[in-house]
Amino acid sequence: MVIKKTTTVEEIMIAWLNEIERPNLKPASFDRKENTCKFQVFPYIGNTPAKLLCNNDIENLIQQLLQKGYANSTIKKAVEAVGCCYRYYRLHGKLSNDPVLGVRVPSGGRSKYRHVRFFLPEQVAVIQKECLRTHGNGTRVYPQGDLIIILLNTGMRVGELLALTWRDVDLHGRMINIDKNSVRVKQRKPDGSYEFVQIVQDSTKTSSGIRYVPINQTAHDAFLRLAELTGRRGFIARSRTGQPLLIGNIERTLLRILRNCGYPREYWYNVHALRHTFASNLLRKGADIKKVSEILGHSTVKFTYDYYIHFMPKDYTDTVNLLDEL
Repeated sequence: MVIKKTTTVEEIMIAWLNEIERPNLKPASFDRKENTCKFQVFPYIGNTPAKLLCNNDIENLIQQLLQKGYANSTIKKAVEAVGCCYRYYRLHGKLSNDPVLGVRVPSGGRSKYRHVRFFLPEQVAVIQKECLRTHGNGTRVYPQGDLIIILLNTGMRVGELLALTWRDVDLHGRMINIDKNSVRVKQRKPDGSYEFVQIVQDSTKTSSGIRYVPINQTAHDAFLRLAELTGRRGFIARSRTGQPLLIGNIERTLLRILRNCGYPREYWYNVHALRHTFASNLLRKGADIKKVSEILGHSTVKFTYDYYIHFMPKDYTDTVNLLDEL
């Protein structure tokens, strides 16, 4: 790309995204980076001539994003995208300025401890009972109800469940092998338009996501019911006609269940709340945080600790807090 005096930041970043980043990133990762540029960079500095962009422009970008209420982690990604783009063009002798040099970038999220949406054990019992409800003729009200039960009892990400095949599940040994992930990505057309499709990636969200997850009795029973419904072949999360399910199918099933349980709108959580429910209720019962972290596939135990410290028994938190004295 030839960068002229009038070439804008948006123009060089679009070229960088498509020529450099897109071939080297997973589709879902590229979509996230593209959205970061589209929504947190271009509206603020996109029209600035690329050769004139300076540190003050990036400082102003940060302040504007803060005023808009963006999380520090989101702002950090926006600044990092600009920095990576300029680093590439400097290495190839097409730009000489470094607009992110010396800029102090916010770190972390909005707070140290995240707000976690989850269901209490008594709510879980009601939800699981509703998942199994039948019509008068004995047919299931929710054909995908057992998938909700599996998520509640394994802590899997919904994308991991949607990528799961019967070859990945050992019902005799009661273990699930997780090494794939189903993601929603943009399918781009030659005219620049796109539509969203769901694909299965031969990798998990993170490297630590590759793991084995134990199957308790409740999840085991749910797998057996699914096997009877659709057979032990292909994807586990599929319709009666054999079509793989989409994330939207699971979300709509969960919403119907929560509404029919009689829960008010503030309890109509999304499907990721089932993963939080699994972790928070285990820790409330005194489960070892390292084991819970490994089952969840978190990158570090600290990540698990920051999310779920307020669910851990007092003696556990006192023990972990000893780290602060080192």
